[in-house]
Amino acid sequence: MQIKGQTIHSFFKFPANFLTRSDYKAISRRLLESVDWIIIDEISMVRADLLDHIDQVLRLSMKSDKPFGGLPMFWIGDLYQLPPVISSQEEKFYLQNKYGSPYFFSSDVFKELHDFELIELSKVYRQKEMKFIRLLNKIRNNEIDEDDLDEINAQYKTSNLSEEEGLFRIHLCTLNKVAQAINLDRLSKLSTTAHIYQAQKSGIIHHTQFPADEQLILKPGAQVMLLRNDPQKRFVNGSLAIILHLKTDVVAVQLEESGEIVEVEAFEWQMIKYKTNTSDFGSIQTEITGSFKQLPLKLAWAVTIHKSQGKTFERILVDMGSGAFEFGQAYVALSRCTTLEGLRLAKPLKLSDIKTDERIVDFMNHYR
Repeated sequence: MQIKGQTIHSFFKFPANFLTRSDYKAISRRLLESVDWIIIDEISMVRADLLDHIDQVLRLSMKSDKPFGGLPMFWIGDLYQLPPVISSQEEKFYLQNKYGSPYFFSSDVFKELHDFELIELSKVYRQKEMKFIRLLNKIRNNEIDEDDLDEINAQYKTSNLSEEEGLFRIHLCTLNKVAQAINLDRLSKLSTTAHIYQAQKSGIIHHTQFPADEQLILKPGAQVMLLRNDPQKRFVNGSLAIILHLKTDVVAVQLEESGEIVEVEAFEWQMIKYKTNTSDFGSIQTEITGSFKQLPLKLAWAVTIHKSQGKTFERILVDMGSGAFEFGQAYVALSRCTTLEGLRLAKPLKLSDIKTDERIVDFMNHYR
């Protein structure tokens, strides 16, 4: 929303349920002819069937048999991170039988892309420590051995974290209910007075699009995450902070990274859609279809590994629960941390927690 982008489902007018051809709605050809590129972020999480639906809608809209209606596509993502979401056993069975895998490169349209080019970025920016980078790359590629695992598991401490160590350390969990329970438990233990902030909504906005909690309960002393980039560049989306003071329409927080005290006001996220500029047929304009106004904060003693993807933290506590159940889950969790010293484990990792999908490895090796 902050870059005036749209979700795939919003732009292509797809319903939230399982898609069929009857769900296709043509997009204005005049609008699409004004597009230079269609850029899709987090391509690793786009399912094969969804990419085929995108292709079919673009062919229908452009009245063309070319892949994606002849429009150039630019995809960004790390395939070694979390895979596409599959909501049911029925969907899993369907994807396996029709495509062989849920990944975008198993789609029918991908087989028609004879000029596909893979550009691999190899420089690591989040971590600087070569030892940590080496271990993460071994986990990423499923090349880790017992000696490597021992190095990672040295970050497991049997004693509880001290108060100082626990400050600004975010607990990464496999399950949303675990993260929610931790946040509510930590909030309840604060003796300070709670304030409730209710979001203001207008226009067309589905609850799945809410960028923050509709009802936000905060207390002084609570650890929170900022949910937007600061225009003054004091914090970014994902920064951690501690609440100092609460007022009716503003919250004072102390930032983890700089220690600076800043006041955070409610922010309005706008839901937009693209349409042709009627006064200039060669350009595109945006139309605001809805808005959501709330303090750009969320409780952040804990967050799911899934929600942490794309974020960077100085101190984390990784809790794999009963064990990793997704490809790339352990890699995503561990690689959120900037240093090996900042990493703590709730329990030692097992080799079975390191899961890399060989179909990803084969795809990357084929196009390198």
